[in-house]
Amino acid sequence: MVRRRTGESYVDSAQAARIGRFGRTVEDLQTPYAFPQENGNRRLVRWAELRGPDGGIRIEGDPTFELTVRRWTTEDLDAARHPTDLAPRDEVYVNIDLAQNGSAPHRADPACCRSTSCPPRRRPGPCGCGPSMSDPV
Repeated sequence: MVRRRTGESYVDSAQAARIGRFGRTVEDLQTPYAFPQENGNRRLVRWAELRGPDGGIRIEGDPTFELTVRRWTTEDLDAARHPTDLAPRDEVYVNIDLAQNGSAPHRADPACCRSTSCPPRRRPGPCGCGPSMSDPV
């Protein structure tokens, strides 16, 4: 029996993730590994609302996207050797991806990567791919 959870999901672990509406803090979106590494990705997100004391933003998929939200930059994460090396910043960093490789090392095959770029768009207006953003929430 596979127990589905509400935590992170990548292409090679998505079967373990539940589909539904979930409210989480930025801190709750992290997966605390012993060695800091990429974590917290949410796969096949249809829409997300990120809210703060001064407003928010809604991101909608076309049809879906992948989302990572955290209080440190990717560079901070890459430089950290211990969880205590990650000092949360005041800002919230949001990564919106059309797709990612799997989290397992054998999945990180550069041959499967394509150079594709489609920037997010602000509603209104059509676009051929990618998520759209609107504000305020």
